[in-house]
Amino acid sequence: MTKLVMLALLLPSTLAAQQRGYTVGVTGFTGGAWQPSGVEVGLLRSLGSTPGQTFGVLLRVGGFVQDQAVLVGGSTGFFTSVVGVVRRPLATIAAVGSDRDLSYARLVGVLELGLSKDFNSPLPQGDLRGTGAVLLGISFGGGGRLDENFAILAGPAWFVGDASSTHAQVTLRFQSPVGRGPRRPPPQTP
Repeated sequence: MTKLVMLALLLPSTLAAQQRGYTVGVTGFTGGAWQPSGVEVGLLRSLGSTPGQTFGVLLRVGGFVQDQAVLVGGSTGFFTSVVGVVRRPLATIAAVGSDRDLSYARLVGVLELGLSKDFNSPLPQGDLRGTGAVLLGISFGGGGRLDENFAILAGPAWFVGDASSTHAQVTLRFQSPVGRGPRRPPPQTP
């Protein structure tokens, strides 16, 4: 019983310490005769005490563009996806700025798992497909638990359903915290 009481007392402080944020981005897939691509928005939460480590849920909406569409034209259908994302910094490449206001270039890893509903899909997976991706990329931005930053990510993605296939995924994402969190003091001028 005392363990439950202690857990109940610690839980609000743990949740209060987490930061919330949002993300917006653009994602495209290559491989095959049709490439899904779309825009995404999502909600994020900081995860643990590691700066930049987050998890989130994204809504991705897009369409299917035919290979070489610029030359021959062609698009069909659209899709909606709900995607779970875990992002973790792997290494710091560079830090720029003053001691009180550093910005970082970091190598990051991202794991994505999602479920997509396709409408008039040209893909062999059918109208309902699962997706998974392991992405590696570079992020540029602050060093807080969930700071503003921009990331360029790429890696393999898998589509499963009536059939399975492998694709390359390229994603550009911006993320930012929401609400009032700890604010950095402004840099002091000499």
